[in-house]
Amino acid sequence: MICRLIPPALLVLVCLPACSAIGDYQPHDGDVIFQTSRSSQSLAIQLATKSPYSHMGIVYVGRDGQASVFEAVQPVKLTPLVEWVARGEGRHFVARRLVNSDTVLTPEKLTKMKEVGQS
Repeated sequence: MICRLIPPALLVLVCLPACSAIGDYQPHDGDVIFQTSRSSQSLAIQLATKSPYSHMGIVYVGRDGQASVFEAVQPVKLTPLVEWVARGEGRHFVARRLVNSDTVLTPEKLTKMKEVGQS
């Protein structure tokens, strides 16, 4: 879904520090956020992907200033960031941001990303 909206050459992520508390993280539209899920499929996903993380989503900040995460659960849905973080192991998560996200993720692209996510 994102690859259609953003050319692959632009999918370079900036390292943001790992966060163990939401207060340490300043969410931005389009951030990619990862956690280790406590679901029964988590270990299988970690083994298959060779990653310590088993769940991810895309962050959006609403007009009210509250951050939410588009995540692929049944069904794909928008979950408040606070709830999303609470479901992960130890409330630990890692967020990554596209390099030049302020110029790459234009309002038009963000709107399209949200439309695709909601569909």
